[in-house]
Amino acid sequence: IQPDGTVQHPQLGSGDPIDAFAAELADAVEGARTGIEPPTLSGGLARQALAVCRAEIASVRERRVVAIA
Repeated sequence: IQPDGTVQHPQLGSGDPIDAFAAELADAVEGARTGIEPPTLSGGLARQALAVCRAEIASVRERRVVAIA
């Protein structure tokens, strides 16, 4: 989710979880090598993923729809 509210849809590749994990590791290695944060492993994406997880937990516990802030 972009700051303007638009949604960015990532390329998902083959759908094979091993391929996805290998690509994530390659991005991490490249980021460590260059010192440039890979867009696929940004802190912002991590925060968004955590917000979704927390909202899911709250939704199940409270049995209601929870907005993601």
